Amino acid sequence: MGIAKIADLDIAADRMLLFLHWIALPIFILGNCLCNLTHSSRQNKQGEMLFYVRNTSLFWMKCICVITVSFIACIYLYSHAPNVIYVLVKSILSSGQIVSIERLRFAFTQVRGNGYIYQFRVVLLPLINMAFLLSIDKKYQKIAFLLAPFTVYFLLGTGQRGGAVIMFIVFCVNIILFKKYARCTTPKIFYAIVILGAFMFIGLTIANGRAQISGSVIMAIIDRIFYDNQYTAIIGFRFIYEQPVQIGYDWLMRIRDILPWKSGYVPLDFIINDIIYGGMGGTCPPSAVGSIYYNWGSCGTLIFIFFMGYLYRRIALFFMNNRKNIFDLTFYSFYSVSLGSWMAGDILFLFNDGTIAVLLLQLLINSFMKKT
Repeated sequence: MGIAKIADLDIAADRMLLFLHWIALPIFILGNCLCNLTHSSRQNKQGEMLFYVRNTSLFWMKCICVITVSFIACIYLYSHAPNVIYVLVKSILSSGQIVSIERLRFAFTQVRGNGYIYQFRVVLLPLINMAFLLSIDKKYQKIAFLLAPFTVYFLLGTGQRGGAVIMFIVFCVNIILFKKYARCTTPKIFYAIVILGAFMFIGLTIANGRAQISGSVIMAIIDRIFYDNQYTAIIGFRFIYEQPVQIGYDWLMRIRDILPWKSGYVPLDFIINDIIYGGMGGTCPPSAVGSIYYNWGSCGTLIFIFFMGYLYRRIALFFMNNRKNIFDLTFYSFYSVSLGSWMAGDILFLFNDGTIAVLLLQLLINSFMKKT
């Protein structure tokens, strides 16, 4: 919707981008339908839901290990840059005003290993907290309530809203799935977390200057949803349209740069930021479709989207048709939101948003289930 409103139909690149986005949905649905046809024999099977996790020392060792590493990583991060929640609360209590945190947010980008810390701070620790919270075991619930303040403090401490919003949506999806399989009413804590999350989101929107730039909190949210990424997608695709197809080289180099030793490769995010703002001090991602087109061309884009439709449905069927515990429910909630929100950025999105880290955590957590 945002791209259609901004696009200039007199420009060939804009017309191509619109076509790819319009054709993407039916191609994606075709991939879904093929998966349904090839796995029709198992669709009526309903996997058993387990609301407990076997209380073994191996399981506890794994959970404590992940939680401990998460705490160490967060303490390291906030020892190099101030936690904005602490700064905001201190400012409100002392002067009654919300101070700007724009400069504080920039400080976190300079901390070494920030990307690795993100996986623990924004993804793994909150997911473990969610699973403990929804467990029927009172011991897990007590641990969840003890962890919750630290989880929120670490999650929102950088002032970045993106990861917090994703995890908030994951929590909502988790509750919906929990109600479906547990056949119970909505936990009362859900409403408290929704209200608290809304107030924190509004506070961060004001503190990071977005509300002032857009004129109001509502306009800042609307711009974020319907304008910001769409504008960079169009400007980025005008550049992409003039470039040769990379045959996967761009994605390969982006994955290569996950390692500590950088290759010096300049990604599209920096190039687009340079085109828009005249410098590479920030990032402006292309749309997911634009990145696929840059790497694989028009035919490759349609094939890739078809494959995505097939794969996404296959993941859903695997979850529904197999026995699952509360951790599987939480992990699937995350996959639903993270994979479904891949609208901007390149293949590195799946690494940066924590999808690969959660997959590894799921393998780690579930490995003891097969041995006991």
